[in-house]
Amino acid sequence: MKRSYRTPLLPLLALLLLLQVASCNSPATKAPTLGEDQHTENLDKSQVLSFLLEGNKRFSEDHPIHPDQTLEKLRALSQGQHPIAAIVSCSDSRVPPELLFDQGLGDLFVIRNAGNIVSDYEIGSVEYAIEHLEVPLVIVLGHTQCGAIGAYVARVQDSTAHNATHTHATHSMYIEKNYRLHRSGRRGKGTSEKCT
Repeated sequence: MKRSYRTPLLPLLALLLLLQVASCNSPATKAPTLGEDQHTENLDKSQVLSFLLEGNKRFSEDHPIHPDQTLEKLRALSQGQHPIAAIVSCSDSRVPPELLFDQGLGDLFVIRNAGNIVSDYEIGSVEYAIEHLEVPLVIVLGHTQCGAIGAYVARVQDSTAHNATHTHATHSMYIEKNYRLHRSGRRGKGTSEKCT
């Protein structure tokens, strides 16, 4: 008896047709973008912050759209990057900024370390983002139950500790001093105005 291959394919074709019809009835979920020709110099920090908060709302409501996460976008980024914000974030694997703000490749300039501490290295990266990439917004993003911050607080409470905690305290004083210099206009070109 000759075997027919049409019979097993009919249910599959019917399913594909049904899925196609169903997708025609659902609204398209196109990612909101800032536009390819709209670079960060055209945006102010409040516009960028609103855009990021919209993305965070999508993420927190479990409706992310994962914009611009394609190989085509990755290839386009080889010509240069124009991130909309710089984010100093904890290196904790549970808090990736691109996912938390539902952003795509090249949208965020992310600097990560344990405890989102801003030391000399991170300050240099933030300055690069502001001065060369012209990001209008800098966010220092913390999270709850951070092990690094917990360890830091425990060390600060132990007055005999003189290790990385002392170094971080020194960096904190350096950051405060630089912030005051930026506020007075004696250093940088608007760095403090971009920090959130």
